[in-house]
Amino acid sequence: RFYYSTFRGSRANISINGGIGIYPTEIEEYFTYGITFPLGDYGLTERYIDASARFPFGFQGGFCFEYRLSKDLAFVIEAEWRHVKLGRFTGRGRYYVNEWTAEGELSHTVHWEEGGTLYYFTEVDPHIGSRYADFAVWDRIPEVSVTYIDDIRKVKLDLSRSAIRLGFRIRLF
Repeated sequence: RFYYSTFRGSRANISINGGIGIYPTEIEEYFTYGITFPLGDYGLTERYIDASARFPFGFQGGFCFEYRLSKDLAFVIEAEWRHVKLGRFTGRGRYYVNEWTAEGELSHTVHWEEGGTLYYFTEVDPHIGSRYADFAVWDRIPEVSVTYIDDIRKVKLDLSRSAIRLGFRIRLF
């Protein structure tokens, strides 16, 4: 970050700053889904997802106006801006599916891992018919799915913001 100030020593001071920030960002999810079927069979799905941004950089800048009211008191107006739009989240997804009979015997088990890009999508739950948002890590978008998925897009995280602050700077010592 770079800083530049003007009017040093006078009652008023203006300073500006700006630079590049590093925002190491990681998204992790642990999801457990259990279902009991009408005849007593039941299933348990577990999903672990971890992904991180491949280019975690952003830009930031600010402006400050300070007016000294006395030797120990100053009125301050600050404005800050940050532009950080993170994308290209890549990582791994680990999936575990287990099913048991009504008598409690393990009837089916599947485990797989997949590396790639983190995607957001909406999906229709085949058991209750509701649509909900979800995440998945895929090396490529699947052409066919067991459930109806829609609105597939790469995950993006926007940490951009701006702020204006008014206040007083008090010199204590």
